[in-house]
Amino acid sequence: MKKEKINLLYMIIILTAICILLTGCNSIIPGDTVDDKYDHINTEMRYIRIVPAKLELKINQPQVFEVKAYNSDNKLVAMNISQIKWVVMYECSSCGIVWNISPTKGSQKTTFTPKKEGRYIINVNYKDEWGKATVTVK
Repeated sequence: MKKEKINLLYMIIILTAICILLTGCNSIIPGDTVDDKYDHINTEMRYIRIVPAKLELKINQPQVFEVKAYNSDNKLVAMNISQIKWVVMYECSSCGIVWNISPTKGSQKTTFTPKKEGRYIINVNYKDEWGKATVTVK
């Protein structure tokens, strides 16, 4: 009985190895493959965008923003996240900081939380290009 279980285990391992070799799979670990959503040929960035670009929020309602870079073919290109900086502007410059944003650099995503009603501009800088999102808080 024990010998049959060991033989079955060996058979499963051998069949799995054969299956991997025949299908051309280059990795068993998920996420360890080339990301097809990015253009790997035309990697020169043409412009950036923040997603979402415009929305309404309530006070203390957090929202995740993401910056995406595109090439001249309007396809996504990979970014060097160490060069990303997030900045917020509020309609009242003398009101001080009435929001939270984190992280402010080194991330393709950031979480913004407004602390006061009004109009906010979420800016991102990447390689001297600027992206902008508008947030209205009611």
